[in-house]
Amino acid sequence: MQILDHLFEREGVTLDYVHTSGHFDLHQQMAQENLVACFSLSMYLPHLHKLNLYKDNKLLVFPIKDLTETNPVYILTNKEKAYVEGTNEFKDLLKNAVKDLEVSDR
Repeated sequence: MQILDHLFEREGVTLDYVHTSGHFDLHQQMAQENLVACFSLSMYLPHLHKLNLYKDNKLLVFPIKDLTETNPVYILTNKEKAYVEGTNEFKDLLKNAVKDLEVSDR
């Protein structure tokens, strides 16, 4: 994950990766079986909480100090295709949310 790689580089931390996965739900399940260590984005925490409901080996969640990067969001559309109803409102909502974040970061 590039977000963690940038944080580790900034902090001077080196990890030896044996396995990286784009399937974080599977990676969390492997961690619960004590097969791997797992760094997950917050959007995957609901899955982790569900796993903890049904297993005795509970995974603990620790926030990563000074992790401030976020994933970029892209909206790609085909000019020749009609928008689904609500697309313009969704784009406006995202633009306003980004503006709000930029103002709060100052």
